[in-house]
Parts: sequence; C-alpha cells; structure tokens
Amino acid sequence: MKQKIWYTYDDIHRVIKALAEKSGTPASNTMP
Repeated sequence: MKQKIWYTYDDIHRVIKALAEKSGTPASNTMP
C-alpha cells in the first residue's frame, strides 16, 4: 500500500516562503 501525503496550499506556501527567506529571495518571486 502506498501512503499518500496531502499538502494543503497553506503548508506549501509556508515551506516556499521559508525557503525563499532563507535564500534571501522575496517570497512573491517564488510563488507558483
């Protein structure tokens, strides 16, 4: 059985924002 992990948009946004801030890039530039 494969385990499926569902990410909400909120979770994804939080991760993207954290990565963007860590790399010194404005979060808006990395938004899909």
